[in-house]
Amino acid sequence: MIYQLRIYTLKSKEAAQEYLEIWKSHIVSLAKFNIKTHAVYLDRATEQQVIALVSYEDGTDPIAVTKKYMTSPEFHSDMKGFDFHNFLNVEEILLIESTYNRSLSLG
Repeated sequence: MIYQLRIYTLKSKEAAQEYLEIWKSHIVSLAKFNIKTHAVYLDRATEQQVIALVSYEDGTDPIAVTKKYMTSPEFHSDMKGFDFHNFLNVEEILLIESTYNRSLSLG
């Protein structure tokens, strides 16, 4: 499994809340591209960051799959009406899983 932390920094708390709601749709549409969402968070400090932990199957090229998803009708449907200028930054961090993670629970 290939894990990725995605951090979206938005202009305001309101924009972050709006984008957090969009993630309800993203979870469904990402699954169609074999991208599993494990958790979605709003940061406590500023409430302007939406943080998601997703994963891809081993052997997948996360960059290629993400590009395919972002050009899909599903993505465009999820994002309809959202002002992309609300994004200040998007960070994508690929993670190396520790050997003991399997015994931990994210729930």
